[in-house]
Amino acid sequence: MIIMQFRTIRTALDREGNIVRASELTPRSRGTWSCRSCHSVLRLCWTYDNGGYFEHDLEVAENIVLKHCEYLLTSSDKSPSLFTQAVSEILQRTEPLPKVPSSKDYFCVLCNHAYYGLRKCPYCLNSLYSTETALRDTQTIPKKWAI
Repeated sequence: MIIMQFRTIRTALDREGNIVRASELTPRSRGTWSCRSCHSVLRLCWTYDNGGYFEHDLEVAENIVLKHCEYLLTSSDKSPSLFTQAVSEILQRTEPLPKVPSSKDYFCVLCNHAYYGLRKCPYCLNSLYSTETALRDTQTIPKKWAI
């Protein structure tokens, strides 16, 4: 029994030959996708940590075709092919950027202070008791306490 391991595949071809990114699909997406390198059938997989990705459907793929796939992990020390370099470049461009905290209007219920900026009160230096001004509950709390 030969165990084949492949790199994560983020792009595939659809039935019409168009490039499809796994990040543009949802976990419920249905379709027929094929590998851009070996044209074997791919299936969409989903993890909530890393999002969507494709993997080879090893039950229907032929081993001789998979052995020549650019996504196949090998232990050789040869330099990466042009296809591998291009795929790596695309993946680097499509990876999500780190999320930056945004400045908003906040209200600290601990010290009763309204402020603008990051979620950390400049007076009491606490972020646990800060809430967005737009999300304050003025229905159950009298306005004089919610302001």
